[in-house]
Formats: sequence, structure tokens, C-alpha cells
Amino acid sequence: MITIACVYWKKEGSDMFPEWWIPQLKKMVERNVTVPHRFVCLSNIDVPCERIELQDDLRGWWSKIELFRPGIFEGRVFYLDLDTLVLDNIDELLEQEDDFIGLKPFNPKRAAIPSYFASGLMGWIADGSFDFLYEKFTKEQMPRIKWDQEYLSGMLKSHHKSVSYWQELVDGIYSYKRDIRYGKVTTTPRVVCFHGNPRPWKVMVYNNVTRA
Repeated sequence: MITIACVYWKKEGSDMFPEWWIPQLKKMVERNVTVPHRFVCLSNIDVPCERIELQDDLRGWWSKIELFRPGIFEGRVFYLDLDTLVLDNIDELLEQEDDFIGLKPFNPKRAAIPSYFASGLMGWIADGSFDFLYEKFTKEQMPRIKWDQEYLSGMLKSHHKSVSYWQELVDGIYSYKRDIRYGKVTTTPRVVCFHGNPRPWKVMVYNNVTRA
């Protein structure tokens, strides 16, 4: 059974990501997945779904490093950021078997960097092969590295692990900011990544199209 995971790190007093959005994301997944799966959220607070407790108090996106904590998953894992819309069937994404899959960055400059990937949508096999992503990480690295995806991309490259890109394996993956709002859609959107403002709950979604 595949595990579908998200991460919610809550800073006291912050409402950047509302807790009520987590079950909405879960419902979108359930509507658009027909294969057996388990939906979990890694979080430092109680959440309205199955929870794996974050234990390292890594702020913000750095909490995604705990996805690679040894022993918390078995088998295939599919991760998606909270600011993601799942609008159509994603069984094909879950059936991909490449060792590690990430997003081809929507930013052309970052997309041109060899082996660099965006971490908003990831897939991997939890067989111990990627434990080093967690085991070699320290909080002291955080001020020197801007994003978790820089760390993950660099570590996979240095350990000679190849990265496949979702957009080269399946269709229907779009950026809201760079594709949807400018009408650059050539196939039915399955997954829409927001990666920043506006957040998905601040736009209207209908007929598989997202509009401001």
C-alpha cells in the first residue's frame, strides 16, 4: 500500500496554513485516487487525520527533512505540499517506480541547474536508500542553505542518486502562478502547485480550472 504524506509544521500564533485545509487536501486525494493508500500528515500538533509526530522542531519547510526519518514509512511514498490542488485522477503518479521523483522547477533558471528539483511533489521508495537525507542533516546547515530542496538536490547528487521529474513521466502537472492563471494548459490539470502566494484556498476552483 502506498503512503501519501503531507507535512504541517505549526508556528505558535501563525495562520499561514489553516489547519482546516488538511482534511480538504485529504478529500481531494481520496476523490482522485482509486488504488489502496494511507494518507498521513507529519505535524508538531494534533491534526484531523492520521498523524506522525514531528520530533526535531525544524521550522517551516525544513520539517520535510523528517519525511526521510528511518523507520516511519515502508514501501512507496508520495509526498505533496499543503499548497497543492489535486483536481483529477493521480493513480498514474502513484504507479511510477523510479527510485526518486521530484518536480522539474517551474522557475526556468532553477530548471536549468543539473539534478536540481523542487520538493513540492516527491515520490520515493522507503527501503533505507534515502535515510542519509535525514541522518546527515543538522540544524546548523539551515542558515547556510535557503531551501530544503537545495539541500535534498545537493545530497542526492553527492550520493550519486538519480532524480526523475514528474513532468517527464506524466502529464497534467501545472503551476498556478506560471501556467494556470496565464492559460498555459494543454492537458487536463491533475495537480496544481501553488508554491507561494496566492494560496489555493484563496482562489476559486471549478471545472478543473483554477482562477483568481
